[in-house]
Amino acid sequence: MNARIHKLDMPDVEADVLIYSTNVILICSGGVGARLVDRYGGHVQKGLHQLLDDQKLKHAGRGLIFQHVSAGMPCKKVFHTLPCDGFYETSPEIIVDIPHRCLTECAASPGINKVA
Repeated sequence: MNARIHKLDMPDVEADVLIYSTNVILICSGGVGARLVDRYGGHVQKGLHQLLDDQKLKHAGRGLIFQHVSAGMPCKKVFHTLPCDGFYETSPEIIVDIPHRCLTECAASPGINKVA
């Protein structure tokens, strides 16, 4: 596996999978989440809130991963991850575990060649 780090505008990256971190209420208010809404529309935010509603959650817990690809997104998978709790606390174990779980799922999925 080749790994490279690039500084780019996230929506311009061509990748099969996107992994990024979000907040406990899945609000796309900044960073990658805000760019997803800017690029693909408000239904991105609505879809994330629906994930919480479907699981009867008011907020997501630290270490959770939500998979959701909104209409119009070119990715095969988007992992919305929660490395921190509402107080932005985390642990080294969670920081290692989240990408490991996402990448393990990618490795088991045919046609996944590029992860951003």
